[in-house]
Amino acid sequence: MGWGDIKFPALLGAVHGIQLLLLGLYLGIIIGEVVGIGTLLARGFGARQTLIPYGPSLAVGGLIALYAGSVITDWASRTL
Repeated sequence: MGWGDIKFPALLGAVHGIQLLLLGLYLGIIIGEVVGIGTLLARGFGARQTLIPYGPSLAVGGLIALYAGSVITDWASRTL
């Protein structure tokens, strides 16, 4: 992770607030894992030297939190 990957969640927190920031980070981490595992499976395990940008995963997680965050948090609060 670079400094941009640290500053970007700070921006998300300033725009969304703490509840949607945590949801966006969680979704961004899951999306990043899926992309990383997909890259390993597609290119073979010799591709571990390939750098995968983390910012787009955080951006997609933030967008999902922005547009569907209330639905996801309401669902999570009902199921727990």
